[in-house]
Amino acid sequence: MLLIALIGCGCPDFSQLRVLDPEKSGLDTTVEEAVQDFQRWSGRSSVCVGEIQIQSKVLAEREDGAWAVDGTFSARERRIRLSSLDPQLRTTTLHELCHALDRMEGISKGHPE
Repeated sequence: MLLIALIGCGCPDFSQLRVLDPEKSGLDTTVEEAVQDFQRWSGRSSVCVGEIQIQSKVLAEREDGAWAVDGTFSARERRIRLSSLDPQLRTTTLHELCHALDRMEGISKGHPE
């Protein structure tokens, strides 16, 4: 029973990462190629992200409200959300994957700037 619980808590690897494009923007290939490049460049098998969603509107919610952004990473949901309206979608994908890697390895904890 314990073994099942431990397996369920692991990070999905890049081969299990799903790119969802429910609005059929046709940008899923761009995102998938960016993920493959990130995997190759970083040498990592995972950044604990199971899903990337492409949608026309992505909101970042903070204490002072919500506003439209190009992308967000949620460690709790193990999800990246990307805006299909972002002209720099590939760069934003890589940026959000870097946030995921940072969260996993705690790189910026020692560098708050």
